[in-house]
Amino acid sequence: MSVWVGSAVHGGEGDALLRLDGADRDGTLTPVLPGRDDVLRGVVPHPVRPLLHLVWRQPDGGLLLEAVGTADGPRPRPAGRLALGAGAGRRPAAATEGEDEGPVRGLVSRAGSLLVAAGHAGLVRVPLGEDGLWRDGVRARSAPEPRDPYAGRGTSLAWAERNVRSEEREPDIDPAAIAAALGAERSLGGAARQQGDLLSGLLDRAGVSVGPDGRLAAATATEEAEAVPERDSDVADVAALPDGRVLSTDRGRDTVRLWLPVGDGFALGAECVLPFGSRPSAIVPHPSGHVYVVAEAESRLAVLVLRGDELRLHALVPLLSDGAESGDRVSALALGPGARSVHAAVAGSGRLSSLAIGGDGSALRPVGDEAVAGRRPLGLTLDGRELLLASGDDGSVTAHGVGRSGAASAELRRWPVPAAELVVPAPPGTVPS
Repeated sequence: MSVWVGSAVHGGEGDALLRLDGADRDGTLTPVLPGRDDVLRGVVPHPVRPLLHLVWRQPDGGLLLEAVGTADGPRPRPAGRLALGAGAGRRPAAATEGEDEGPVRGLVSRAGSLLVAAGHAGLVRVPLGEDGLWRDGVRARSAPEPRDPYAGRGTSLAWAERNVRSEEREPDIDPAAIAAALGAERSLGGAARQQGDLLSGLLDRAGVSVGPDGRLAAATATEEAEAVPERDSDVADVAALPDGRVLSTDRGRDTVRLWLPVGDGFALGAECVLPFGSRPSAIVPHPSGHVYVVAEAESRLAVLVLRGDELRLHALVPLLSDGAESGDRVSALALGPGARSVHAAVAGSGRLSSLAIGGDGSALRPVGDEAVAGRRPLGLTLDGRELLLASGDDGSVTAHGVGRSGAASAELRRWPVPAAELVVPAPPGTVPS
C-alpha cells in the first residue's frame, strides 16, 4: 500500500511531497514534488479518482489549491490551480498565543465537492466535476457559519461551564454528565440532577444559579453585563460520513456541526455545542454512530452520539493515560485496526496516545501513551494494521504497531523526511514506483 507524505519545507529547499510504498516492510520513499516558495499544508486524496488536491500556503498567508493526477507514473501530472484568497486559512486573532497555523485538513465529499477546513474563513467548498477537477471560472465558497452560541452570555456563566470540569472540581461530580448538561445549554437532567447539592455549591461560588426551568442564570445583573464577546470562527477539521453527510469542528466557537448534502452544496443539519472554551479540533467518526472529537483545551476526547440528524454530547474522557503536560496539543486523530481503538498524536510532550473502544462505541479507556522521537508529531494515519506518524521537528515518518489492548507500540521502522507534517493514503489508481 502507498501513502503520501507532505513536508512543510520553506523556500524551495527539499521535497514537499513524497510517496512511501511498502510501509509494512522496509518501505521505499520516492520524492515527487520539490519544495517552492509556497508551503505545502494539506494533502487531500480523491476517494475514487487517481487525484490529489494539494493545499499550499502562499507568502501572503492565503491558500492555493492544486490538483495533480497520480496515474501517469512517479511524478503527478498538474491538473489545475485555484486561489482561495489571502484571508483563507489564517488563524483568527483569538488563537492561542504562540500556536502556528499547522496543517490544513480537507476531504472530497460524495456530493462531489472539495471541502477545506480553512480556519476563520470557515468551511470552504469547491464544486468538482465527474473527473474530480474544478471547472474554469469556478469560485470557492464558504459555508454559512451560525453565530457564536456563547456570545452575549455572562462571563460568570461561562466560567461555571468551564470550571465545573476543571481539576479542582468536587471529586464526586461526574464531569461527563455535567459537561453534557452545561455545555449544550440544556436543562439539567438525569445524572446531573442526582448530584444537585455538589453542583449547586460549585455554581454558587461562580455567582451562577439554576432557574426554575433548570437553566443556568447569572446571579446579578452586574455579572451578566460582562458578556462574552462574539468570537471568531476557526474551522479546524472536517470528516465525511458514509451516507454523504459531513461533520466539521469550529475551534473558535466550541461547536461541532453536521452538514447535509443539498444539490451540489450543503445545508446545516445540526449543531452540538461543547463546554465553553473546549476548542474542538480533530474529529473521527466511528462505525457505531459515535463521533470522537478532541477537546483541545483540556486534552480530553468528547464522545458525541449521532442519531438521525441529532448530534449530542455523551461524555468527555481523559485522552492521556499519564495526564497532559504544559503546552500539549493534540494535532491528529485516527482509528486503529478494526476500529477497536483510537489514537492521538500529541504535540508538545511528543506522545502517541491510545484509547481502547468498548461496548457500543461509547466507552473509551486510555490504555497507553507512547513517547515518540519528535516533540511535534502532526500527521497520523492507519496503514493496514499499523499507524504511520509524521513528526516535523524530528524529520521522520515512523511506523507503530497496535497491540491487543489497543495501545500503540514503540517505533517499528522510520524513514527520514525533513519537516514531515502530513501522511495520507494514496488515492485509487496511483501508479507505484
